[in-house]
Amino acid sequence: PMSDAISTLSEPGFLANPIGPIADVLRARALESEKARKPDDAAIEAIEATGLFGLMVPKRHGGLERGLSDLVDPIVRLGEGCTSTAWVASFYVAHSWIAALFPARARDEFFATKPHLRAPAPFAPTGTAVEVEGGYRLKGRWRWGTGVMHAEWAFPAALVAPAGKPPEARVFALPIADVTIADTWKISGMSATGSNDLVVDDVFVPAYRTIGFEAFKDGNTPGAEELGSRLYRIPMPPLLALTAALPALGAARASVLAFERSMKQRYMAYENKHQDERPAAQMRLARASATVHVAELTLRDLARRIDASVERDAPLSLAERAGMRMSAAHAVRGCRDAIATIAEAAGSSAYFEDQPIQRMLRDVTVLATHVAFDWDGTSEMYGRVLLGRKPGTVLV
Repeated sequence: PMSDAISTLSEPGFLANPIGPIADVLRARALESEKARKPDDAAIEAIEATGLFGLMVPKRHGGLERGLSDLVDPIVRLGEGCTSTAWVASFYVAHSWIAALFPARARDEFFATKPHLRAPAPFAPTGTAVEVEGGYRLKGRWRWGTGVMHAEWAFPAALVAPAGKPPEARVFALPIADVTIADTWKISGMSATGSNDLVVDDVFVPAYRTIGFEAFKDGNTPGAEELGSRLYRIPMPPLLALTAALPALGAARASVLAFERSMKQRYMAYENKHQDERPAAQMRLARASATVHVAELTLRDLARRIDASVERDAPLSLAERAGMRMSAAHAVRGCRDAIATIAEAAGSSAYFEDQPIQRMLRDVTVLATHVAFDWDGTSEMYGRVLLGRKPGTVLV
């Protein structure tokens, strides 16, 4: 079949438990999770038990300390079952890596009982913080709190305005007990992520649990200095773009397979034949399969190039970083377009709420609007860099 053009995922041997059975459960519970507007509790526990969330956590804290290439198959597999849950899982992996970038005292708190954490990290600095003795007083409200429904910590960003100095964006780490969750996540796609708002009302955060955003972006954090490995000097924007793109690939792969199966079963009464006999449907399947395959190759290459920079202990250039952002956005756009190509020909029956194609179309359409994949903004940024100009954004 045409879908054979898409590579077959294998179970990664470094995880404690296989991902495949979890993905099957996610697929069966996708509608239930969507209606609940949050990931399935048991599914999050099962994914956590595999050790996936600690994939990029330092070995000295009990993590696996592996590269991004090892993240591809598990997240794509989960994305085949539920785009939203795979999205949350990918963020838990990335945010556990972010936790490793904090000073040792903070890391000891984060990883005191297990080698990972579950935390949202809304980086748009919509909060404010005031410097006080020993730390900061933080308050504000943050949207897009992916992971907050099963969180233990939170990593919001806020603006600090030191006396006589320009405002500075900083990332703060605080226990989820210090956060109020506002029930705002009522959305047409990615509903099962449960990405509700975070509200913090004048909470003290010690100085060792905050880092300037520029240090995160450039890979010059306390954790990077203390841990030594180039793994903790990867610039945050391309890393987050890759991890966030993988669920879209899983959804697109699953959509291609679902369409192929439905073509063989769907009888076109007015034409007296099954849909798999229709040339136009065959062409759509072929185009969607090829588009998803290209997206997969792009994302695997992106992971490989980031890992290669770690192996050779060399920083990524601005042009490389901007190109990686563009590659991730291009792959997500391809995944969205592939699902749309299929959905146009899948018939009205594919739009019942229990059918996967319509859900994946909604999910990936919303996923593609994330700032990491903003097509116009990312294209402009990369074009500026190619012309030798400043990128015009901190997200590079």
